[in-house]
Amino acid sequence: MHKVSSIYTFFWQRAKAYPICLLLMLTGPLVSGFAALGFSYPIKLLIDLGKKRSFTYQDTIYPAALFLGAHIVLDIGWRISALAKMRAIPYIRRALLLDTYNYIQYHSYSFFSKNPTGDLSSKVKGIVDGYDSFWQIIYYRMLPIFARFIITLGAIYWVSPYLGCLLTGWIFLYTLFIYPLSKGLHRRAADEQGSQHRVIGEVADKLMNISAILAFSSQKREYTNIKRQIDKDYIPKQKRLFRYDWVVQLIAGILYWIKFAAVLYIVIYLRKEQMISIGDFAYIFSLIVVFSDDIWRITIMLQEFLVNLGDLKSSLAPLSHPHQQEDKPGAPPLVIEQPTIEWRGVSFGYTKQKRVLEDFNLKIAAGENVGIVGASGAGKSTLLNLLLRYFDADSGDILIDGQPIYEISQVSLRQQIALVPQDISLFHTTLLENMRYGAPEASMEEVIAVSKKVCLHDFITTL
Repeated sequence: MHKVSSIYTFFWQRAKAYPICLLLMLTGPLVSGFAALGFSYPIKLLIDLGKKRSFTYQDTIYPAALFLGAHIVLDIGWRISALAKMRAIPYIRRALLLDTYNYIQYHSYSFFSKNPTGDLSSKVKGIVDGYDSFWQIIYYRMLPIFARFIITLGAIYWVSPYLGCLLTGWIFLYTLFIYPLSKGLHRRAADEQGSQHRVIGEVADKLMNISAILAFSSQKREYTNIKRQIDKDYIPKQKRLFRYDWVVQLIAGILYWIKFAAVLYIVIYLRKEQMISIGDFAYIFSLIVVFSDDIWRITIMLQEFLVNLGDLKSSLAPLSHPHQQEDKPGAPPLVIEQPTIEWRGVSFGYTKQKRVLEDFNLKIAAGENVGIVGASGAGKSTLLNLLLRYFDADSGDILIDGQPIYEISQVSLRQQIALVPQDISLFHTTLLENMRYGAPEASMEEVIAVSKKVCLHDFITTL
């Protein structure tokens, strides 16, 4: 997976594998767009029918059939959409989660040292939750309303072209005002959600180190630290977003009521001049009510949609960050005949201002047992970090059996090295799976044999 350049591209790359399902899922929203006409037009026909001095039950069959048919088609359309959704959405969500995890896990060691685990976990969750919100808003709310909006506008044109032109001009003016404001809302939403992820990440990191917090009785201090971060960063950005959203809704509301008053005057004028029938008056008025309600709903949903896009933009940050330590194209696997290890003229510093190693040279021959002793910060752990390519040396080279480690694949390099870290790492799974982590194919007999060698077997049997 390549780094993310666009939210829409990111989602489309996972969804395009299900083109037929995606098309069928549009059935419900599109049919909903025609439902307003299917419900309003039969009422117009019945009102016009009522103006006649006499009419039969047979005269009402056509309007009644239109009304009932609209309900039936609407229900069938949404049932088809639901079946298509069931066939596609779970797998799209799976692809999102797996691709996100797979991209993040190949970031460099330095990337993880700079980005708290809790923050990254919050952003992974934000991608999946953001997709669900993104989909719910577009599929269940925006698409049906947009379809109904376009079809309603077309129906208004059919009854009164003058009124249709007036509404089209108002839509242009409305978009001219609201679109730039919406872009500002998107930026503020992204800032607010980024701050939220940092707070959640901070909480997660503190909970991961709860044993240290308990040991030092620092619960109040950590609570105060989180509260300070919320008050200093998250609350101001959230209030900034809410203030801006209030202004956008105020401007949208003013434009909305100007339009509604103008349309109401024109409809009354058309009826007064006998340019439309009573049925047309009721029909147009019902369409205008639907049209006006759709405009307001679209405005609110657009704001909600942009807030969700802001959250997604913040969550996608780890996927927008390019991998720093990738294998060279066609890098071969490490093949060892004589397991010699050599650091040759290696210089390295975690920052540019301070070097940990300077022109360091060391060669360990096959079969040798070497202990490296030094004060804290002397570079003992750094030697292993460089050997495992958690970091790349600033200069010099590291060779295994004469092969530069920067020329071979990182996976094959780390598969050839056994490491007992200073810090204990256990996954939240069974003890057996933890012990098999380096060799998942190991049999139970092999696991027991190893546990006896490291004097753990008797202890494990007591658990």
